[in-house]
Amino acid sequence: MKIYWLFLILSFFICIWNENHYREIWDGTRYRRQAYWGQAILFFAVLIFFCGLRSGVADTGTYIAMFEEYPTSISQVNMDDIGKDKGFYIFSVLYKQIISVDFHGWLFLIALISGIALMIGLVKYSEYFGLSCYLLISNTMFTYFINGMRQFIVVTIFFWASYMILQRKWKEYVILILLLSTIHGSAIVLLLVYFMGNTKPWGRKMRTVIFLALIFGVFFDKLFPIFGDLLMETQYKGYVDYISTQGKGSSVIRLAIAAVPCALAYIGRRAVEEEHNQYINFCINMSVINFCLYIIATFSSGMVVGRLTTYFDIFNLVLLPWLLHHVFTEASRKIVVLACMGFYFIFFYFQMVLVWGLGYESDILHLWI
Repeated sequence: MKIYWLFLILSFFICIWNENHYREIWDGTRYRRQAYWGQAILFFAVLIFFCGLRSGVADTGTYIAMFEEYPTSISQVNMDDIGKDKGFYIFSVLYKQIISVDFHGWLFLIALISGIALMIGLVKYSEYFGLSCYLLISNTMFTYFINGMRQFIVVTIFFWASYMILQRKWKEYVILILLLSTIHGSAIVLLLVYFMGNTKPWGRKMRTVIFLALIFGVFFDKLFPIFGDLLMETQYKGYVDYISTQGKGSSVIRLAIAAVPCALAYIGRRAVEEEHNQYINFCINMSVINFCLYIIATFSSGMVVGRLTTYFDIFNLVLLPWLLHHVFTEASRKIVVLACMGFYFIFFYFQMVLVWGLGYESDILHLWI
């Protein structure tokens, strides 16, 4: 846990630093805040270093076993034997052939790719980079670096490339998502996100999404057997078996946390409309979808639907800090921000210490804490 406390302390330092020192840039329509690259590099260098050099945290052991079973040459690969996620398989085999058969560099490279994509995305999109970093750690989203890393590659690259949706670069976007789906098959659902890019927050489309999510959540027990039969032949077969036998709903606390940005965006919708910030509007839609998925997950096993929330939850790192600074008055803003940080500190302790008790292992660094 000491490493994770280090992450939290560092994120708090970056938050204070960025709140007082930032640059203003012209984005074509207005001046906006942007973090200094030094702030971003310092934070993500530490995060990537420790996450990349782990050797036995969460599902890392499973990935190491997979890596060691991969062929050492591309000539030994039989495409017919690769059941799913061929892109990730080929990437790993090429790494073993060209770079090294040692898994340490492979894990570090994956953490590096995810970290750089996330860093560039946050610097590019978040006007309150420091608070975004604090939320990344305190809401435990950073654990995807060490648990579920294959999907997190897709999540971070999608987050970085979300500008393609707003700029209507549909050809580039479709090609990218199809490539990412070879890393993690669930990425294919992101093709549908393209059509939500310029949808007005709280408009008819989004109200329809909320309504369908509520219906699906309430009637999940009746609908699941239908979708379960379709998923039995996919990479989610194991999850279907789990849901059918012992699946439990997602955490109510997670649902409540997912609801907060949506509630603030609705309460402060006039402020949002006045700003006419296209990316914030997009983030609101992503946050609403995320909340809807959590509604479904609460009435089902969180394993299948919970996988999809990762794609949308990441946009709250940009949205929530923006709302806290724009929805509230200047007099109450600091109090609200501090209250938010205090709540997430408590959540971090609850989730990391009391629930997960997550340790850290690194044979290279000789750390087992």
